[in-house]
Amino acid sequence: MTSTLFLSGYMTAFVEEGEEPRRTAGLFTRKGKLRADASEILERLEAHGEAVASLPFDAVTTQVFRVSAPIGRQVSHTDIADALEAASARAGGDDLALIAAEPTRVLLDGQEQQGTAVGEAAQTLDVDVTTFVSSLAFLAKLEKVCADGGITLSGVMAPEEAFTASLSDHASPRSVIVCDRWHTKVMRLVGEHVHISASVPFGPGHLADDLAVTFSLDPKRAEETARRLVLGHGQGDEAAMAPVVMARLEEWAGAIAEAAKAASVPLEDACLIGMAATPLVSGALANHAIGAQNADGFLRRADPAIGAMVDGACKRSSGALSRSAATALQLEAPHKIKGPIDWLRRNF
Repeated sequence: MTSTLFLSGYMTAFVEEGEEPRRTAGLFTRKGKLRADASEILERLEAHGEAVASLPFDAVTTQVFRVSAPIGRQVSHTDIADALEAASARAGGDDLALIAAEPTRVLLDGQEQQGTAVGEAAQTLDVDVTTFVSSLAFLAKLEKVCADGGITLSGVMAPEEAFTASLSDHASPRSVIVCDRWHTKVMRLVGEHVHISASVPFGPGHLADDLAVTFSLDPKRAEETARRLVLGHGQGDEAAMAPVVMARLEEWAGAIAEAAKAASVPLEDACLIGMAATPLVSGALANHAIGAQNADGFLRRADPAIGAMVDGACKRSSGALSRSAATALQLEAPHKIKGPIDWLRRNF
């Protein structure tokens, strides 16, 4: 039986089939590095056996490839699979491994298809394939840490996969801003798939961290104070701390705007997940032409957003939600050798 290991800046969660998640501290520092005591943290979960890991926000990047081909007949499933395989061959690099791939846009004779293109006649086929890649060096370190903590890493998934699997049955938003503790991801969605994403090294945890350092607060009080200030409920002398929070929010919003522009993610009307769209937060985003609204209703579990992603990761790793043909292509072969991580290391 394969379990799910969910990794984020907020927490580490281990979920066995049919069981409630066992949670402990995050394995990563604010800079995204594995903590020196990461294996000991895993041991406290009393987790054993094989697990598919949902990687942290900053460990995965997206690449989008357009694959074009003359058709002159009806499009078949094989045509889409060929496009996925062609894009997969171009993804990654000497130090990057392909984690997954999804066909996010299909164009027939230059016209984008809203439904399936299979069975439609066309002269030309263009497929935009989104690939998710991760550092081989990071995967090797994670594999060792897991082994030392009693877990055999049998596979990995992108956090974007966990996120889309956590979406509710309602219509998906077009663009989202998802906050983890130390990182924020901006994503452009096409239907139920992430077309492209970008990560910035700022998150809600930095607000509390700044207060703790600037005003010599213990971590717990800093967390509580940062939350109250973001919600506009500052108490007593906490008003003097507001400028520190506002300055960090401005920096956070600026980094999001820059990353979104580079990745061509429109954020004029984005859904903000993992942080409340309070006047203070919305104001900082608006200063950088970002319109954000609370969107927790899009998730199967609204509070916290990371909890919803844990559920999504479990559905994805258990096979309750189908993977693309390219992902199946990449993750089927490893089981015939030694394991996905070893196979990824050999081939990318």
